[in-house]
Amino acid sequence: MNNSIIPDTDIRAINHLARTIRHWGRDEKLRQVAADIVSVKNNDGSWAVAEWDNMATISAVYVWVDKKIRYTTDPITKDVWENPFQTLKLKIADCDGYLILIGSLLECIGYPVAVAMTSQSLKEPLNHVYLLVGTPPLNPPKLVTSWLPIDAIVDKPIGWQPPYAYGIWRRVR
Repeated sequence: MNNSIIPDTDIRAINHLARTIRHWGRDEKLRQVAADIVSVKNNDGSWAVAEWDNMATISAVYVWVDKKIRYTTDPITKDVWENPFQTLKLKIADCDGYLILIGSLLECIGYPVAVAMTSQSLKEPLNHVYLLVGTPPLNPPKLVTSWLPIDAIVDKPIGWQPPYAYGIWRRVR
């Protein structure tokens, strides 16, 4: 595959994933889920996730999803993209399920996100997606100063990025 020409199917896929996250990132019921994740209090009444601590907030959402959702592959015959509530109900997801759920939850609480689509070689199609989270959170007039990768299907810390050969990314907006 030529690195400079991305197939239309990949462009459509990344655009669809971005639109899906944008849609669910505005859902009031999902915003309540995100609020419940980051609004836990300690026994002394202090916040378990410190206010204004971007990394702690992002991590709280990531860890919560990681504890609730088991990685599994899609059916053999098709690529399934569930909405966040379907993923929470089923308790399973592949890379795009994690991407949609975590991305939507973070969008609900003000974090800009982007979809990254990658491949391990130039000879194969783009076959993996992961999330990029903008920090600091988008709260005008602040600007995103960095993008933090989150690949939820690997046992790696937030900030680890797949060492893939090439890819594309699309900001959710």
